[in-house]
Amino acid sequence: MIDLTLLQNSIPAIQHATTLEKIHKGFSPDHKYIVHFHHQPSLILRVGSSGTMDDRRKEANLLLSLHDKGVRCPKPIDSGHLLSLDHFYHLYSYIDGDDAETTLPQLSKNDQYQIGLVAGRELALMHTVSAPESIASWEERALIKHTNYLASYHSSGVKLQDDQKLIDFIEANKHFLKNRPNQFQHDDFHLNNIMIKDSHYSGAIDFNGYDWGDPYHDFVKIALFSRQTSIPFSIGQIHGYFNHQIPETFWTLYSIYTAMTVFSSIVWSLRVAPEQFDEMLGRLHTVLRDHHSFDQVAPSWFTRNVQAFL
Repeated sequence: MIDLTLLQNSIPAIQHATTLEKIHKGFSPDHKYIVHFHHQPSLILRVGSSGTMDDRRKEANLLLSLHDKGVRCPKPIDSGHLLSLDHFYHLYSYIDGDDAETTLPQLSKNDQYQIGLVAGRELALMHTVSAPESIASWEERALIKHTNYLASYHSSGVKLQDDQKLIDFIEANKHFLKNRPNQFQHDDFHLNNIMIKDSHYSGAIDFNGYDWGDPYHDFVKIALFSRQTSIPFSIGQIHGYFNHQIPETFWTLYSIYTAMTVFSSIVWSLRVAPEQFDEMLGRLHTVLRDHHSFDQVAPSWFTRNVQAFL
């Protein structure tokens, strides 16, 4: 437990704050707070151990790059070492609003779609940042991860119906990963990390799990999460990203990554959030129905509803 009074007194930029509101969402080991003031905008404070410092510095540099491109995301404000606590801190600008998971169901379908359009354009802008040259090819890294997750799935004791069908589908189509671009990936772009204010897109948060690779991989969160809350938003995100011109290869790659995510999600849930496993299993069964166990690449939630938004 961190002494909040000591924490506040140790950071000059927040010494005049009125309250530090603890953020309980997410799986990061960092302590996160919304810092409120009387007469200035709120800030986000992250406090972590020295072991996370290098990662946070890289994240801060990345966020500055995204912010300079016009992406609506937290902007790094300040950072430092708290000697008295043996922790590091980072301050970021605060993206005002409520998360889209809560807000979207209260809006009209057209408003949900319009917010999705903006979210897709913002995601496309994020994806203009290229990976460092030292990062190995996406194909190599993605297939290694999949092989490892598949091995863990087989030893987990969980058995999905039609799992071999998914495995065969991935194997037959993995050549599509060859020469895919190595770009920035938010890697958690879903409704809990998208903020809405006054029925408009406000920005994206939680970039600490970012990765590098095929930008299309960022769409798997639609399959797992967003489509279950708002199909209009999900369609809008895809339309906005591609400016209504969806490439022929998109759905093939989307379905490959979604099929891979079925296995990684089982392993991740068992390791990190076993209390949410039944909920995740329900989401995965929805994914299998959406793709008819991957007999079709474009999901039925899209094909059945897209005409309403053309």
